[in-house]
This record gives sequence, C-alpha cells and structure tokens, in this order.
Amino acid sequence: MSMISAWRIATDEQIAALLHEPALIEDLLDDGSSDEIDLDKAWHGIHYLLTGTAWGGSEPLNYIIEGGRTVGDIEIGYGPARVLDSAQVRAFGQALAGVTHEQLRAAYQPTAMARAEVYPNIWDRADESPDEALDYLLAYFDELRAYVIQASDSGKGLITYIC
Repeated sequence: MSMISAWRIATDEQIAALLHEPALIEDLLDDGSSDEIDLDKAWHGIHYLLTGTAWGGSEPLNYIIEGGRTVGDIEIGYGPARVLDSAQVRAFGQALAGVTHEQLRAAYQPTAMARAEVYPNIWDRADESPDEALDYLLAYFDELRAYVIQASDSGKGLITYIC
C-alpha cells in the first residue's frame, strides 16, 4: 500500500466551514477540482530534509506532517485531513522560498533516514544510487514549494491529507 501526501488550495472561508462541519471534507475533495498536487511517496523524506526529524520539527517547516488544524475525525485515507489557513500558508511559503537545494543536499542522510524509518525507506537501498533518491525528493520539493507559494500569493489556505 502506498501513502501519498495530497495538497489542495482552499479559501479561509472553505477552511472555516470544514472546521465547523467536518463532513463537508468528502464533498470538497470529490468536487472534481484539478487544483491539487500530490507529493507521491516523497512527503516523509522532504519533511526529514526540512526538519532533521522523522516526525517533529519546528513550524512552519514541519507542516508537511504537523501543524494546522485537524478536520474532525473523518478518515481520508490515513487519518483525517489537516488545514492550514492563509497566514500559515504565507509563513510556510516564505520559509520554503528560502530553502535551497544545497541545504537539502546537506541534510540528506540516507543511513539516518533508513534508521529513522522515513517512508518509503528507500534511502540506503543497494539497487539504487543515493543520488536517485535525493533527486526524487528534490523534484517533489520544488513542486511543493511552487504550489505553496502560489497559494500564499493568492491569499489562500491549504488542505492536506495522506491517502
């Protein structure tokens, strides 16, 4: 089974409605909008590169896994969705804008990531070069950064969930 991190732009009004009535999440996610990205299985590795931890870290760079507010207790794949309001997205976008590939390369520690069981645990596989896994993470990092900055520039929030 795959665990993929999905992200969708939302207005603060949509976020407030979801927090007030969590059951709306299913209709919102099934509305056919194409304004969504997924980070494939790279989400956990990117989180590690940004925070130096498998599950923790400081805001806003930990927003891939933590932060924001949980949308009720409705399971959307693996647990409930989380929402980041426009102020959190602005802070996240500003933080991501300052992160360079060089910083991420320096944070890439395949052995430590494998030991910490960073999903999907491909970091020290003998059949792949470490550069392939890092390139995979960098490509999805670039996509996430552009998406978050786009949401920030338009004053929007984000919905994120693991499916």
